[in-house]
Amino acid sequence: MAIRWLGLESNPKVMTEYIHSLGASKDWGLVDVYGLDDESLAHIPQPVEALLLLFPVGNGESASGGGKEVEASKAQVFFMKQTIQNACGTIGLLHSLANSKIPVTEGSYLDVFLKSAQGKSPEEKAELLEKSNDIQKVHESFAHQGQTAAPNLEDQLDLHFVAIVLADGHIFELDGRKSGPIQYGPSTEQTFLKDAATVCKQYIESASGNINFSLVALVKQ
Repeated sequence: MAIRWLGLESNPKVMTEYIHSLGASKDWGLVDVYGLDDESLAHIPQPVEALLLLFPVGNGESASGGGKEVEASKAQVFFMKQTIQNACGTIGLLHSLANSKIPVTEGSYLDVFLKSAQGKSPEEKAELLEKSNDIQKVHESFAHQGQTAAPNLEDQLDLHFVAIVLADGHIFELDGRKSGPIQYGPSTEQTFLKDAATVCKQYIESASGNINFSLVALVKQ
């Protein structure tokens, strides 16, 4: 029987408290990205370690930012599969944190998970998350928070999170439903936000400009 969690709301305040509870440094948090134009991006605190894109599943299946899928074993990026239904929010945050330079408290749930995941395949990392009762409990406590009522456990969510990160000098889209990371063009820490925003624009345009997309950034507070 498939494991199912409650869905996580795209709420920067809740997500910030969530990653702090997992063990991420409190100097970092999540903020809304209200637009992809240069003026809107100028208001985002720097540095930015990752973007989390939330989109309707039906549109996201056919949407593409123009990258190419690469073998996880050959990519210099942390990537894990999603085997828990409705856990895309947590997996997006794990993808973002694991590929960042954000300090993690030693012995925390996040620290234990990331150390256990070293050298593991995407499928083995997914199995580690399935067995992590600690992360599941933290996830559930924050899935009940936010501005909207928490969905029922049986609900099939129609929204999905993917992470966009910088690793090995390239932009990567990380979606646990796919067999491997999606690699885009080269980027740097200085140009990551603008380059990642370009990927998001292409992604949204390929979904016929659907407006039901939202975006948050993992930034230094």
